[in-house]
Amino acid sequence: MAQLRIKMMDKNVVVKLRSNAVTKSTIKTVFMLADDALVTMAYEEGGIPILCEVDDTGKTFLLPDGWESMEFHVESNQVPSRPATPMDICQSTASVYVPIETDALVHQLEKSASIMDLTRIGIQIQLRIERR
Repeated sequence: MAQLRIKMMDKNVVVKLRSNAVTKSTIKTVFMLADDALVTMAYEEGGIPILCEVDDTGKTFLLPDGWESMEFHVESNQVPSRPATPMDICQSTASVYVPIETDALVHQLEKSASIMDLTRIGIQIQLRIERR
């Protein structure tokens, strides 16, 4: 049995395969994605990402020759399930005010944008700059 190395965000997994194909349901199970999640799988060739082919049913990724020595990356329209973290305690509507005393930093942030959306591991953070 050969091993398929897959990465999604900061999670790395190894799946043992008997052939050069892996089902989308296997990928969803491994990364704890919902059944209705859309997934893509890619590998790099000469620094260029190449999407994996899918079979005629659209349910199975077909792996390229030499896949045993490659690392594959999965992307989805949903984030993987994960254990609860302290961030789960905060509600999405909660506001946290952090006073910044440095005028230069405030000026630099104002030049960048008034509202910046940052995404990391599917968590959206909005930074609002207000002068008081």
